[in-house]
Amino acid sequence: MGKCYPCDVAWHTWDKFWNSTGIAGVSNAGKAEHKSLRRVIWMIIFLVGCGFTIYGVWLVIADVLDYPVDTTITLEFSNRVCFMKSVNWLDRLL
Repeated sequence: MGKCYPCDVAWHTWDKFWNSTGIAGVSNAGKAEHKSLRRVIWMIIFLVGCGFTIYGVWLVIADVLDYPVDTTITLEFSNRVCFMKSVNWLDRLL
C-alpha cells in the first residue's frame, strides 16, 4: 500500500500553521514541547469563541426579525384639490 499524499499535504499544512501563524499564543503552542495538549486547548478556545459569535449573531437576527414593523398605507380620495391662500400680495392684486 502506497503513501497517502493528500494526507501528507494536509498534515504538513496543519503543522506549518501551528508553527508559523501570526497569532502569538498559537504559534508558541505549535513550537512547545507538549504540542498536542496546547493545540487542543487552543482549539477549544477557538471553538468556544466561534460558538459565542454564532450565538450573538443569532440573537441579533432574531431581534431584528421580531421587531414590529407597520407597513400599512391608508389613502383617502378627494374630488377637489385644496390650495392654501397664504400669499397675501396675490390676494391684493385680484
